[in-house]
Amino acid sequence: MSTQETILITGGAGFLGHHIVTALHSAHPTWPLTVLDVLPASAYDPPFSSSFITYIQADITNAATLTNAFQTTRPTIVVHTAGFVPKGNTRYTTLLREQCRAVNVEGTRNMLSAAKSVGVKAFVYTSSITTITDDLSQDHPNMNETRPPSSFANPAGTLIYGSSKAEAEALVLSANDPGKDFLTTALRPSVLLGPGDENLLPHIHACIAARETPFQIGPGTNLYDFTYAPNVADAHVLAIENLLTVSPVSGIGETDEKPSDVGAEEKGDEGQIESAAGQTFFITNASPIPFRAFMLAVWAQFGHYPPYTVQVPQPLAWMAGLSAEWTRWAREALSWARGDKGAIDRIAWEEGATLSRGSVKDCCQCAYADGGKARRVLGYVPRVGLEEALRISCEDLKERLARRGLGEDRKKEV
Repeated sequence: MSTQETILITGGAGFLGHHIVTALHSAHPTWPLTVLDVLPASAYDPPFSSSFITYIQADITNAATLTNAFQTTRPTIVVHTAGFVPKGNTRYTTLLREQCRAVNVEGTRNMLSAAKSVGVKAFVYTSSITTITDDLSQDHPNMNETRPPSSFANPAGTLIYGSSKAEAEALVLSANDPGKDFLTTALRPSVLLGPGDENLLPHIHACIAARETPFQIGPGTNLYDFTYAPNVADAHVLAIENLLTVSPVSGIGETDEKPSDVGAEEKGDEGQIESAAGQTFFITNASPIPFRAFMLAVWAQFGHYPPYTVQVPQPLAWMAGLSAEWTRWAREALSWARGDKGAIDRIAWEEGATLSRGSVKDCCQCAYADGGKARRVLGYVPRVGLEEALRISCEDLKERLARRGLGEDRKKEV
C-alpha cells in the first residue's frame, strides 16, 4: 500500500496477538508498530527484533494510562486483541464475570475513547465465535453474520465470556462513524491452534497421560471449527487494508491497490470491493471437522492411538459432570465449615477441574460458521489448511514439551 500508517495493537504478548504482530510487520515492514500489553516486554516469546516494533506496558482498564499511551504513539490504526479469557471450568461459571466485563467490555470502551481522541482512522476488534456459540443449550451449524449474538436473545443462558465479547463487539460496531473518518470492524475467529498455543492442544495431549483417550462422549460426530492462528492474523491484515482503501460511504468502492499476499482472492466483479466498516466477520479454516476426529488426529501426531473406544452417552456424562461439581462444592463447604477458609481456592480449583456439565455440553456441541462473507468482502481464504496447521502446531507443542521434559515418555501411554 502506498500510505504510511502507524499501528497500535493490544494483546501482542498473547498467543493470537503475537501472530498478528508478525503478520502485520511482514505485510508492511516499514509501518511503525506499537505493541501494548499488560505484560512486560520480557514476556514476548519469541521477542520481536525489528526497530519498527516498540513496546508499551499498560492496562486497558486504566483509562488515564491508556490515553497517555495513545497520546505518545498517536496511531492511525488500532488492532484491539487484548482480552480476558476464563480458564478451564471457570468458563462455565460466573466466578469471573466482573473480570470479564472489566477487561473485555470496559477495556474496549476505553480503547475506543482513546482511539477517537488521537484521530485513529481504522479500528479492528478481535471478537470471537463465542458471541454465538456460548449459548450451550443448542447447536450452531453453519452460522452466518445475520444471526445476532446469543446473549441478546438468551442472556441468562450465555456464558460470561461470549456475553462480554458480544457486548464489546456491539460497542465497536456502534462507534463506526464514516462521517468522522473513524471506521470499525470486528472479526470472529473460532477455536484456535498454532505455534505457541497453550490452551487447546496441550489439553487434548494431556488426555494421553490421563488415560482418557478411549472415552468418547456422545456419538462424536458433531462438527466443530478449529482455525490456524496465522490464518486469523492474515484476516486482520486484510481487514485493515479494506478499511483504508474502500470508501464506506457508498458501501462499494474501487481500488488499484493489491491486497497483501496473505491468501486474498478476487473480491467481486471488475475490482469492486465492499467496505468492512461496521460489519462482523466469522474467520475460520473452512474445514469443520467432527470433534472426536480432531482429537484422534491430535493424538496420532504424538504416535498415540486409543486401543479401544468406549462411547459414554451424553446424558450419563452430563450426570457425571454434575456429580463432579457437587463433589467440589461439598468439599469447599466442608472446608469452610471447619473454618479453614484458605484451604480452597475456588477459582484455581475450577480452572484445574477436567469435568463439568459445561465441558460435556461444549464437546458435544455442533459449532461451525460459514466463512463466505469474509471471503467475499475481505478476500480472506485460509492460507494454511487444517491438516498442515495441525501438523505444524503439534510439532511446535512437541518441542515445547521436550524442553519441559514432558515429551516422548507420554507418547504411547493409554
